[in-house]
Amino acid sequence: QDNWHIDVICAELEAMLRGENNRLIVNIPPRYMKSIICSVAFPAFILGHYPKESIVCVSYADELSKKLAMDCRRVMETEWYKRVFPFSRLAPTHHEIMDFETKQGGGRYSTTICGTLTGRGGNWIIIDDPIKPADANSDVLRKKVNDWYGNTLYSRLNDKKNGKILLIMQRTHEQDLTGYLLESKVDFKHITMPLVAMVDEYWEWRKYLGNSSISYKCHRHPGELLHPAREGIEQIEQYKKAMGTLAFSCQCQQSPLAPGGNIVKWKWFKSYSLKSIFNVVHIGDYPEFIQLIFSWDLAIKTGRENDYSVCICALRTS
Repeated sequence: QDNWHIDVICAELEAMLRGENNRLIVNIPPRYMKSIICSVAFPAFILGHYPKESIVCVSYADELSKKLAMDCRRVMETEWYKRVFPFSRLAPTHHEIMDFETKQGGGRYSTTICGTLTGRGGNWIIIDDPIKPADANSDVLRKKVNDWYGNTLYSRLNDKKNGKILLIMQRTHEQDLTGYLLESKVDFKHITMPLVAMVDEYWEWRKYLGNSSISYKCHRHPGELLHPAREGIEQIEQYKKAMGTLAFSCQCQQSPLAPGGNIVKWKWFKSYSLKSIFNVVHIGDYPEFIQLIFSWDLAIKTGRENDYSVCICALRTS
């Protein structure tokens, strides 16, 4: 089932192919075509236009990497692909599933996170789900993925200036590879597509046909679903109940929540003695009381039309 989000992703990938952007992160919920678009169709599309290009594709598991590579090769062997791209043909002497080449010397090499890359490089690095959700809460495994990217994978670009890196994944943790790259302030364009819109989203993209192009726009309102024809609010509520709030916020909303809270941290709350309270609060005619209560309603945004942060201070006496 077609949808605007597919057009947006494809437009961004074509912009990379034209050299308008060399670094892209796309965060999107699972089962929304990310692997078919980015790991199957896009490498075939690149090699159709530029059969000398070398592409390195990475996923978290060997079985997944193999499946995506096999699907990509299957597309390139179809008769319709050969008609559309008559100058791109697979080499009969180098056609392993995980490592196949074109007759012009380009190709698609597949590996896993922390897998073998010795002696291999590419003009493109495509990273599709670098860590599975079950491993994302392990500090050791998460750091292993992030370190492998920085110490090994990045160095495999044949051309550091013009080489392309595409990361497409569901968010799994604050410090997953997306979080690591954004925190490192490296120059990645970042696109986030939550399952349920949390703010007004304005999307613009162009479709090219030869030398002409057509402009498209989409306004997504808060609460609007990513693909309502495919998944309704009932199905999404079932997801949320089955997954729990933390997992749903990460994987579906692309908004990881820290276990202690993202905005107000539980560790900030401390206990204070009566003496310290008397030093800062004048209790007037109530020398004996049961509780002193502060209740905060915190503003999230700082715009003129947004609410203030408000605190109520209450003294509960006997």
